[in-house]
Amino acid sequence: MNRPVVFGQIDFVNCLPITLPFLKNMPGNLKLAMDTPGELNRAYQRGELDLGAMSAHFYLEDGGFKLFDQLCIASRGAVGSVLFFSKRPLPELKGARIALSKSSATSNNLVKVLLAEEFGGADGIDFLSSIDFVSDIDAWPTDEAFDGCVIIGDRALQADQEVASSEAQQFERRDLGQWWFERYKLPMVFGVWAARKSWVEANPQDFATLNQFLHDSLVQGLSSDYSAVLAEAGQRTQMPREELNSYFTKELDYSFSPAHAEGLELFRQLCLKYLLLY
Repeated sequence: MNRPVVFGQIDFVNCLPITLPFLKNMPGNLKLAMDTPGELNRAYQRGELDLGAMSAHFYLEDGGFKLFDQLCIASRGAVGSVLFFSKRPLPELKGARIALSKSSATSNNLVKVLLAEEFGGADGIDFLSSIDFVSDIDAWPTDEAFDGCVIIGDRALQADQEVASSEAQQFERRDLGQWWFERYKLPMVFGVWAARKSWVEANPQDFATLNQFLHDSLVQGLSSDYSAVLAEAGQRTQMPREELNSYFTKELDYSFSPAHAEGLELFRQLCLKYLLLY
């Protein structure tokens, strides 16, 4: 990589095991662009980025990217930071106003798939995207304007803590990773790392080097740099260290196995079924 290359990276605590070692060991001609998955997706769409992290749904939708195939952001059960809150029982959502996440593509489409699969369709539910409400951040479970909301990332961790400690209102809470796994017994892949196929064709050796660098960063982030990861995550979320340790080691799954590829393909097929991909 002779000229500077900008690499998109998700700015959530779930990526800290990759981000911190990446920053420590990053080659001089590589720069990181940190943002939410949703904003990174839009940057790829505009042609401003050629490689980095992105929503799994965007990767499937675009079709022009090649996976860095040694890691992903997934879960084999509860993920902890991809949540759906509803003030109504889930079978009674007809006419409900559901605020989708401003930070996500995968989670917004996943909740539509799961509601449709479990309750025979999502007709009559008013799903509100980012252009439908003014706030720059995801809706909160207690927001009076909505009957439910999808929240991801650090904000989901914080919302979960607040709702769990509140006695004012009861919510239906679904962890979308757990909901998926209980139905299909496959990992749910939320985010991936990939490079534009045209970039890979022009830079095959750099792609291979980066693929290994990402894997090595993850290994380092979950071993020698793990204390720093926990400390940074604690500063960002104010969550106890033991809860964060459980989040990183028991909920998040960074591997990319044949089962993950199968889960990603099933998600693609279900999105096609419900016209969430074309």
